Amino acid sequence: MLNKTRSSPGGHLDGLSDLYKLTFAVLYNCVLITSSAYRTGSSKDDGDSKSFSDEDWERLNRIIGYKENTEYIPAQQDMKLMQFYFEIRMKHNASRLIIDGSECLADLSCEDFRCNLKMYPEAKVFDLKLGSYKLLSPYGLLAESASVVDSLVGVFSYKPFDEQLDWSFTARASPCYITYLKDSIDQIVAFFKSSPTVSQTLALETAAAVQMTLDEVKRTAQQQMTRVLKDQSRFSLNLDIAAPKITVPTKFRPDDVHETKLLLDLGNLILRTEEIWDSYSSEEQDMYLNFNLVLNDVSAFLVDGDYHWNDTSKEVNLLPVIDKCGIALKLQQIQVESSLYPSTRLAVRVPSLGFHFSPARYHRLMEILKIFQDTNSENNSSDLAHLWDQADFEGWSSLLTWKGVGNREALWQRRYLRLVGPFLYVFENPESTTYKQWSSLSGKQVHQVPTELTNGVQNIVALHDSGQVN
Repeated sequence: MLNKTRSSPGGHLDGLSDLYKLTFAVLYNCVLITSSAYRTGSSKDDGDSKSFSDEDWERLNRIIGYKENTEYIPAQQDMKLMQFYFEIRMKHNASRLIIDGSECLADLSCEDFRCNLKMYPEAKVFDLKLGSYKLLSPYGLLAESASVVDSLVGVFSYKPFDEQLDWSFTARASPCYITYLKDSIDQIVAFFKSSPTVSQTLALETAAAVQMTLDEVKRTAQQQMTRVLKDQSRFSLNLDIAAPKITVPTKFRPDDVHETKLLLDLGNLILRTEEIWDSYSSEEQDMYLNFNLVLNDVSAFLVDGDYHWNDTSKEVNLLPVIDKCGIALKLQQIQVESSLYPSTRLAVRVPSLGFHFSPARYHRLMEILKIFQDTNSENNSSDLAHLWDQADFEGWSSLLTWKGVGNREALWQRRYLRLVGPFLYVFENPESTTYKQWSSLSGKQVHQVPTELTNGVQNIVALHDSGQVN
């Protein structure tokens, strides 16, 4: 019956005629299969003669556009389909530093804090924004963001869309106005210093915990950077950070009316990764990671009287100390070690620096320096009890240190050591008030070796595990 179906006039509907044929064949076979369930004695040959052949199925699939494919390849729009979303919003949050149950030393407030996490089949995006922040003290304003909207913005993307990168990080920060109020800062520093009521054990454990955390962060960062270099991961860094603008007020009045202030503008810091350095060949471009760091618009000046950073009035008498300047740095870090190329390349460009000096500036700067000088520093340093004052063992020793590029140069340095409980402090000399480094000997025991066992040599100690038998 199929070959007797009439074609359309003019032969213009052959494709449609084929579809009619196959549709009719499908319906016809369905009828035969249904009717065969009620018939008895039908032969196998009759059923096979009415079934679809492979050529018929292929023809039907070609007409309706069906393609067999066992593998599912996600389309581009599927890769951008969000699977998980998590968001934290805080309209206003504040923290206070309170002493003696009532006196507030500092009050930190933030506005419009928001962070969210978006997860896709491959991509991951973490976004953080902060509207504004302010730090107050009983003596006045310590810090304040210059912008009330998006004062801090950061975006981290893993496998970002439309970019051939493994990850990217972008951050932007608006300027921050800082006022150096010595009385407030001294109170805050004194609050965090170890007081006589704090036990030495607690202070040692806290210091050890902080140091271990810092060491772990440093070690993790080094491991991540090493893995990036070995795996030759493609990443992008784009940091645009406006450095703080600092005001240092004084009580010095040159004209007996207006107080002098020192204003330091630390400029703007930009750190970006670069894909192409035109000054090098393409072979070297593939071997190095390229970073570009620029610090610009750094300046300092003096002013008498009230002044704000947004003040553009020409009536204010400014005394420049350092003209606007900056520094540009280009860094290349090799990804694969090679004897033909250095592991690190560094190029620094420093423009001309302009300093202004005069008797008027000299007297004002000397008054500012007095703010940072503590007249009772000698008395305070002698009265302040340090953790290492009661040392179990102390004495001179030689330490092996590594210096140079890649820490390849070994050097012996003479240092003064103090052992306090499970902590070993390293000083430059016995009179040093601060240590250069320290190490934890938790789980170890230290014993002084008798001189009769060392041929008269003194200051020898033995270090062993706590469970080890002497």
